[in-house]
Amino acid sequence: MSSKSRQTDLFSRQNSAVFPNELVLEILRWYSDFLKSEFFESTKEVSFKLRIKLLHVSHSWSAIALSIPELWRNIDLTWPPNVIDDFMTRGKNVPTSLELVSKAHGEVLHDIRGLIIAQHLDSLERLRLILPCGCIEPHLNIPAPRLKHLELACNTNKSRYNMYFESLFQNNAPSLESITLENIWPPQLMISSNVRHLKAFEVSWPSNTQLPIPCLPRFLTASPELEQISISTNTFPRSFYCPSAHQKGPITLADLRKLSISRVDVVLFGKLFRRLVLPNIETLALSWRSKGTNEDCEILNHLPSDVQELQARCRTLHVHVTCSELKIKLYREDGFPNNSTTPAIMFTSVPKSHNFSLQPFSHSLPFESITTLVLSARAKAKGQISHSNLNELLLKCHSVTKVKVAGSMAFTWWEVLTSSTLPSKLKHLELMDCASWLDEFGYAFFERLHRRDEGLQDLQNLDLENIPEGISEYLLCSVRKTVVVRKVKHTSRWRL
Repeated sequence: MSSKSRQTDLFSRQNSAVFPNELVLEILRWYSDFLKSEFFESTKEVSFKLRIKLLHVSHSWSAIALSIPELWRNIDLTWPPNVIDDFMTRGKNVPTSLELVSKAHGEVLHDIRGLIIAQHLDSLERLRLILPCGCIEPHLNIPAPRLKHLELACNTNKSRYNMYFESLFQNNAPSLESITLENIWPPQLMISSNVRHLKAFEVSWPSNTQLPIPCLPRFLTASPELEQISISTNTFPRSFYCPSAHQKGPITLADLRKLSISRVDVVLFGKLFRRLVLPNIETLALSWRSKGTNEDCEILNHLPSDVQELQARCRTLHVHVTCSELKIKLYREDGFPNNSTTPAIMFTSVPKSHNFSLQPFSHSLPFESITTLVLSARAKAKGQISHSNLNELLLKCHSVTKVKVAGSMAFTWWEVLTSSTLPSKLKHLELMDCASWLDEFGYAFFERLHRRDEGLQDLQNLDLENIPEGISEYLLCSVRKTVVVRKVKHTSRWRL
């Protein structure tokens, strides 16, 4: 039963008639906390209709519901004006959460909703505004002393609309715990008095202009309670990486669990990265523009010890090639990951040319712990990882027992398999989304499997989408005497 169904059932006249007032009070207080948490989930739409329904369950329920102001203090400003007025009155005109997602230019400037935001900033705990350029700033130049959760976004996807809020909240929001920004940047809000309690920081700045984020070491030092950081931008200023004279030592972030930064400068960030102490790091994602193997090694060969320990606990390695990126993903779990599995570590290299190099990774990855290997590439990425690169990687995978090969990576994998002596512990092989390779080499592969050639002699399970045409029934039966061959669909388990 869904949460909405359970709520409807709970508030039915038949079920509620026998509840004593004390129990009703506790139920509605619980429901108030539940609605608040639901309202904080920006992906969920919280309707006002269920709360209105509380007033029609019975006279006692209505009276008790109206006596709990917290039940009415989470307001979506896209609701009808009369509903907003009713909620304001029942919440004693002290809203704690306001949300407005709109696409209409100028709408906030010319109606009552902009004034509502301005009038109640002093009581708000959460504010979520996703609006066109120019609609937000005039109503936010007031201190927000209680604000804990802030989400601001300019939903016009053009770089000229990036917004600099020079005096957001008059630079006075000392209770902030989470900040989410998109196409908006309040430079003065990042002063230490506003971020000392910050736990979550997420900023997306897709413009090609530099994100004017302050010095990262200074920001991290001022925010010791940070639990997650996500910065997505195309370019950083040089000052982002460079500490001042008194910030040369280690930077400890004892609570940080998630770190994601895109398009970092490999050399400058590498020098900063090795200074971080991250004892509780759980997920890490870094991307950079690769200028060559030596620069890639600047990050990969000097990882913080806590990140090295996280790597050492990973059991699955996924190498994925697109038309423009090389992605290296590490998972704690042993086994083929699905599309919803989050990697513990993800490195993304964006080279100038389309010739990707695995060499920096082959010197830094924890091959001793890897038992599952996934190799995948989109169709247009054929040949972007060389035979020698992949061969070096596979030779180090001494403990791998499960391999999945997907897409055009099958061609390079086959070239290595037929020309090298690979470690032989492979027991489970999955071939997915590689119909063109099967058409060209499927018969030769089954012959090698029948002979139990080098690299395939211990194979016990083979999963593939289709049995290649031209495979005789005799050859297939001979293979099936020693190997379990199964046909599986890749669409439900795998997507490149």
